[in-house]
Amino acid sequence: MKKSIVKATICAVIFCLMFCISACVSENFAAYTSEQEVNGIKIIETLSFNAKGDVIYQITDNIKLDFTGFEQEDIEQLKQTFASSITDVYATIEGVTCTDDLTNGIYTINAVIPCEENILDEISQAGLMEFTGDSKVLSLSVTGDSLEQSGYTKTE
Repeated sequence: MKKSIVKATICAVIFCLMFCISACVSENFAAYTSEQEVNGIKIIETLSFNAKGDVIYQITDNIKLDFTGFEQEDIEQLKQTFASSITDVYATIEGVTCTDDLTNGIYTINAVIPCEENILDEISQAGLMEFTGDSKVLSLSVTGDSLEQSGYTKTE
């Protein structure tokens, strides 16, 4: 009888430890959005983060540029300007997937970024994003706080 109680207690402790460990590495998701207007262009940027526990493993940078107030030839020129300064730069970084689309005057850039140290270093050096602290590990909570202090709003 005593051995059964000890076995049951050990099983309960192991179950609790496994539950705690799995909670620490649970999947988390957060998204932050910034809206602004610069020189007549409405810019909406949404940064989405996939994390295991508090450690971010993937960032999705979605930028929507509203050119609808401009003439068609100006829209094409604006698209080329943003493509060369954002889309093309992302595309040169190995491991990053970047697509763009111009539909009805809205230019959308979507970059999926794995959070590997060499990739984050290249993105930072290219001036696409700024990271503070150790770029080996990005904290979801620290990143969220920093974005909110920079004017982003948590959307998810």
